[in-house]
Amino acid sequence: MEYTKFLEEVENRIREQAGENYTVTRGRVVKNNGMELDGISICEKGYNVAPTMYLNSLFEEYVRGQMRMDEVIGSIWSTYQKHKEFKLGEKWTGFGPFEEYRRNIIYRLVNYEQNKALLENIPHRRFLDLALTYHCVVAMGDEGVSTFRIFDSVMSAWGIDEETLWENAKENTPRLFPCKIQSMSEIMQRFLGEMMGEEDWPEDATETFAQNIYVISNERENYGAAAILYKDALEDFAQEMEQDYYILPSSIHEGATC
Repeated sequence: MEYTKFLEEVENRIREQAGENYTVTRGRVVKNNGMELDGISICEKGYNVAPTMYLNSLFEEYVRGQMRMDEVIGSIWSTYQKHKEFKLGEKWTGFGPFEEYRRNIIYRLVNYEQNKALLENIPHRRFLDLALTYHCVVAMGDEGVSTFRIFDSVMSAWGIDEETLWENAKENTPRLFPCKIQSMSEIMQRFLGEMMGEEDWPEDATETFAQNIYVISNERENYGAAAILYKDALEDFAQEMEQDYYILPSSIHEGATC
């Protein structure tokens, strides 16, 4: 089955299963670094925000014969059921006054050059070869963090400017996502322990590879690269280590210091 036919059938099948009390919408979403993903949103009546399930990986499993169409539909619907309450909580009535969201405004870091098209429509701030983008936390829980990206249209509706977003985000981001710095050895011990089923992986198994390398992120280890901008975080770490270091932004989730 061709990809476009797959998307059409999934949309029709989900709309049929959801019934009249839901609105099903399919569209293409631009993610970081210019990546475009096809997603389907299911919105229950009375709500005006909904989780989006991405279809690209499901199509790959479908064409490889790893999933039948019924299983694809079942996976999408079960994912929606699992996450809808976490993402939505109580019925969200839309964008209210900015004061209702002020304490939930945060920033994230992305590569500037690879996100130029996206940055044309969102408030942002340059930082070296990176860019800060602004987001609003809708919900936080054991399942993860739900946010929405702040576009120019949202900023305009709130009647604020980028400077206002920055002033709030620089206070909220470290408060909601506290900084965490770990040695690469600690991270590799945990990773290898989980992979091999060992609670405590021997430290000497990783210390040669990870010597003098540290990873800065946040406690959720999600979009933690922004922690390099936290006030005093890098300076405090340098004083603790009693030496200078290089910073290597390795992904949107962390930066490495060595």
